[in-house]
Amino acid sequence: MPDIEQKPEFTGFIGNFVLTPENYYSDEANKRFLSNSLFKSLYGYPAHPHPCQAAAVYGGKETTEALLVGSYMDAWFESTNAFEDFCREHENQIYTKSGKTKYKFIIDADNAINRVRKDKTFMRFMGGSHQTVLTGTIAGHPFKIKMDAYHPGEMIVDLKYVKSSMPVWNEVLKQRVSFIEDYGYTIQGAIYQEVEYQNSGKKLPFYIAYVTKDAEPDFGVVQIPQELLDEALEFVKINLTAKPYQSILMAPKACGRRSCPYCRKNKKLSGPMDWKTFTEYIAS
Repeated sequence: MPDIEQKPEFTGFIGNFVLTPENYYSDEANKRFLSNSLFKSLYGYPAHPHPCQAAAVYGGKETTEALLVGSYMDAWFESTNAFEDFCREHENQIYTKSGKTKYKFIIDADNAINRVRKDKTFMRFMGGSHQTVLTGTIAGHPFKIKMDAYHPGEMIVDLKYVKSSMPVWNEVLKQRVSFIEDYGYTIQGAIYQEVEYQNSGKKLPFYIAYVTKDAEPDFGVVQIPQELLDEALEFVKINLTAKPYQSILMAPKACGRRSCPYCRKNKKLSGPMDWKTFTEYIAS
């Protein structure tokens, strides 16, 4: 694969820090706590086992349409005030230049919200406390979680706004899998369940509440089987024990894949590729 320019070492966990909902996504919080998304971007997961560690450490925050609309929906379910504040803060990203019409992807999200708000069962699961922050430790590593819908003593629910509920082909597993497996949501469930358990002493069931981006949205609530959560937690512990976070920070590996924006941006040629390397690269 082509060489990728490396950058200085990241500082990692340092100093005292009090995590709050307001600073949860801050650079300071991300230096001191691992999260579900950071773990997967550094260690991968069974359906996508080869992450770009360099992109996770040096790539900075990525603002995408998917992240924006996900936060938009989270804010709607959190509270009227949270939703109004979010819309004001992101007005230029929600409304077209005229300021009168929402972008198509926001209109689609509104359509999805309007569909599920009519369903009593979906809304019951999406009740409870919203965007609840907790911290814990897994394999000696500090973790942070932020739960979309937390029902203390009863359950944890995470909201997913997905392209489709149909199975997708996974090239690594060589089979069609659910979006839950393809995006590693069992890893998220395992981390959330374990951190909440460390705080409450009770292991709660973990549910995915999903709604799709179809013109006529599909939606549902799915309980992740406990055996899958146990397997996922073991996966997290094994990887953190085999290669602690600090050791990755000392020398994060670039994946070198053609499909990786970070690696394309930082690619440096040291010479021509032979045919085999080229064909492997363009397929990656």
